[in-house]
Parts: sequence; C-alpha cells; structure tokens
Amino acid sequence: MEMSFFCHLPKEVAEEIMLWVPADSLVRLKLLNKSWHSFISGLINDLEFVDRHLYITKNMPTSTSLVFNNPCSHVDHNGRDCYAKMFSLLTISSGDGYGSNNKDHIVSVSEDLNVPCLRNESCRWDQWAWAYHCDGIICLVKLYGTIMLCNPALQESRILPQSNKAIVGVAPFGMGFGYDAIADDYKFVAIWSFPSRTAKAEVYTLRTDCWREINMPQELCKYYTQGYPYLDGLSWRGNCYWLLRNLVNGDAILCFNMCDEEFHITPLPNLENSAAAASSYWLELFVWNDSVALLVSSEGNVSFEYQFFVMNNGVNGACSWTKQLVIGPVIPGVIVKLSSWKKDEFFIHLVEDIDESKDGQLISYNFHTKKIRDIAVRDVDRLWHWACFYVKSLISVKRR
Repeated sequence: MEMSFFCHLPKEVAEEIMLWVPADSLVRLKLLNKSWHSFISGLINDLEFVDRHLYITKNMPTSTSLVFNNPCSHVDHNGRDCYAKMFSLLTISSGDGYGSNNKDHIVSVSEDLNVPCLRNESCRWDQWAWAYHCDGIICLVKLYGTIMLCNPALQESRILPQSNKAIVGVAPFGMGFGYDAIADDYKFVAIWSFPSRTAKAEVYTLRTDCWREINMPQELCKYYTQGYPYLDGLSWRGNCYWLLRNLVNGDAILCFNMCDEEFHITPLPNLENSAAAASSYWLELFVWNDSVALLVSSEGNVSFEYQFFVMNNGVNGACSWTKQLVIGPVIPGVIVKLSSWKKDEFFIHLVEDIDESKDGQLISYNFHTKKIRDIAVRDVDRLWHWACFYVKSLISVKRR
C-alpha cells in the first residue's frame, strides 16, 4: 500500500479507514517505511483514536478470541526435554460453519500469544498461574505473587511494583483487574489474608504505577477470613466478584466496585433445590448477555446437571436472581467451563472426561435450539485451561 495514497485524502478520512484495521496489523504497518511509521505512531499515541478503535473492535461481531493455557514441550537450559505451559490465542468465527453443507462445526484459528518479556528464561509462561483481561490488556499473576500487565498487540509489558501488604512468595487470596470509567484508569485489586485471620486490600492504578491500601470493613474482613474464597474472581464492567464458600455465615459473593473502591456482600440464590439431589456441587461465575451469572454444577449418582442464575443488580449489594437455564442430565465424569459468547449461545469446555476421549474439546451450545456444534481447533491436540476472553487493542500499559 502506498503512503502517497493517504496524502491525497483528508486527515479525517485516513483516520476513519485505520479505525477498522486490527490493532496488531496497525502495529505491523509501522514497519513499511518512515512515512507509515510516523502516521501510525501518531494514531497510536492519540488517546481519542485509541478509544474509538477499541469501541469499534469490541462491537464487531465477526469473531471471538479466547486465551488458553496449553502444555508445550521444550528444551530447558540444561538441554533436557520437559514440558511448560504456553498461552495460546484461539479466534473463533461467528459464522455458522465451513459452508452451507456443514452446520455442525465452527471455524477457529489458533496462534501463540507473543509477549517479548515472556521469551526470556526468567519470565517463562509456565510460571504464570492466573490471567485476567480488560480492553486488550492481559494481567498475569505468578504462583509466587509477581504481577505483570501486557498488551500482545503492542508488544508491551510491565512488571507491577511489589504491593506494600504482599507476603513474599505468596499470591493474593483475592484478585481482580478492570477499568474505572470515572477516573479513566485501569486497576488491579488484591486481597491479602494473614495468619492472624485478618484481611487487607490494596489497589494498583496504571496511571500512578503504585499501590495504596483501601478500606475493607471489619464485618467483611471477618466473613472473608472465615471462608474459602476463589482466587480468580470475575471482573465485569468495573466490578469484581469473588465466590466465598463459608460454613459459618453461608456461601455468598464478595463484590468490589472499581470506581468507588467499596466492598459489599451479595447473597447467593436459593440453591437448596439445585443441590438437594446432588452428592456434590460446585459454583462458577461468568457473564451472560451483559449480566453476571452463576453456574451451579450438580453431581448426582449417575449424571451431572448444570443450572445458571442471572444476577439482577440492586443498591449496595442488594440483588435478586433469575433462574435461566438447565443443561442435562449429561453423562457422568464430564466437568465443564461454560461462558456466553453471543446471544443465547455458550462455549462449553470439556476439561475432564471419564474416558479422556473428549479432554480439552470446545463446543458451542444454543439453549433455544438445543443445538451443539464442535469448535474445530487445528494444530492443537487439546485445549487445557481456559484463561480468559481477549480483544486486540491499542491500549498501552506503558502510559495512561
């Protein structure tokens, strides 16, 4: 493409064209020549353009991308063959299949998620246990507490400074990453639980590149330390949610608002009927049609059943729940991760199968038509841990 072509266009028209170019493709265009480098660099450094580009990208219905943590064989620094975990990006078409004669499969493309810092031996992928995503920024947390922000499209990464309350060699007991729309800033919240049965909370902001302690009310602190929290809570639309399994006060959800930085407790729906006939059940939070939803997986004697409830938000933690869907009973031995990817349709990730024949399989399920379609994943034997959704953006982790 000739840069001179754009020289004859009004600046507004040239920028409008670039708004529809994927973030990673825009970055590659910088390498064509000095003129392209200057033009694209100007766009990437224009916060208004970056925000408009993100808005368009997030609202394009053509595809959905997921980040998976997969095993990968490699040779270590001693020359020995071993296995590590690598993050892969799976982009799934929103179309109906390979062609008009085949509606049972959905097209997907897999690729390595490339971040410069992670090519170094000291920053290997297999050391990172948790991944969060917001607006093209991936937040990675090590087993031993190190936290990193990265934008693969921009080839940027930064290690966060150590928290003031951090316990050396220990990850937080509650974590969340999201966007504060009022302050126009990205934040990471960490909750630390101490042997003295107290809890402290801190927030890191990208704009200041530092941590500060925030208030965690004593009654919430007590509830938290008496329970068994899930480490990697759900972050959605400026709020973080963590499931609390608590034998004293009953199970609940701990919520945190990125804007006002306040915590509150939200009760779970009535699960007595859901779990009455089950020998065991487990819970998972996910997003469905722009709302927070709760998946209840119940294990009976001969089958599994999956139900979910949608949260209807109220004020100061008050809410109600609406039961939306029941899937099953299905064959025993299958554990799934479920998440909405478009209206009335879900991804179901088969993490563990009784005969291992479907381990790592990804399928799509439409709860209106009851139709199941396989996600065709090429060049990958199986998909392991599903980390997060992902969208390519021009949001920088170096500045805000």
